[in-house]
Amino acid sequence: MRTRITRNDPRRSQRGMAAVELALVLPLLASILFFLVEGAGALKASMVLSEASREAARMVLRTGDSSQAASLVAALTGRLSGDSPQTSVSVDSAAHTVTVHVEYAYAPVIADNPLIAALPDGQLTLRSRTVMPLP
Repeated sequence: MRTRITRNDPRRSQRGMAAVELALVLPLLASILFFLVEGAGALKASMVLSEASREAARMVLRTGDSSQAASLVAALTGRLSGDSPQTSVSVDSAAHTVTVHVEYAYAPVIADNPLIAALPDGQLTLRSRTVMPLP
């Protein structure tokens, strides 16, 4: 025997209520998902930049030559999308340190992401600086 669902059946009302709740919560969940994906992409790019600046500083310490640091950083950050990072190396003989600055205009994982567009200049610039003592 089939059960008939009438207009005043509470089960039918509950199904409609679940659809309304989903419609209200779905934009919030989508925003959280976009934020997590973009945050993970920016964190990955930041870690790659940090590692590249450390390796460039180590190379300058080993070889004493800072001319190849930018090409090393470019090679280590090759997987990042967008433009190659800008690299500057300075050796301070008075303080006996070498400093490597790396700057990268982050390319969003999700194209035309409103989270990145909301920033003051419309882009996220990641920077990494490594200072190591000279021997």
